[in-house]
Amino acid sequence: MDNEKKTLALAMFTKALDGSEKNMVIDTIRKFRLNLTVTDISKKFFNRLLQTKTGKIMFFMEKLKSIPDAKVAVRKKKAIKFESSLNKFAMKVMRTAFNPFKSCNYIAIDRKKYCINKLIRKSMG
Repeated sequence: MDNEKKTLALAMFTKALDGSEKNMVIDTIRKFRLNLTVTDISKKFFNRLLQTKTGKIMFFMEKLKSIPDAKVAVRKKKAIKFESSLNKFAMKVMRTAFNPFKSCNYIAIDRKKYCINKLIRKSMG
């Protein structure tokens, strides 16, 4: 083998070894470790930033945003009360409106049972 073929064979073997699963696993673990250190550094930096006056102001503003508005709460209570009273009114009206149909419904159910029983008796006899 001449030198050119030797270098090509050597390059092919190193490429095959570099792409092995063991090396891929080692490379993945190395990337996770690097990501862990970057994440730790960013957490420490953010915690230090929150310790300063600017960070405390930012923290206060975030807390202030999460406090509910009093006017919205009053409106919400009024809306809930209105909805419940409207629901009660509607149910009362529906009850009185559909009372005459209850007897018709019971009669229809009785006729249906009678017809089914008659059909069963005819088909069996």
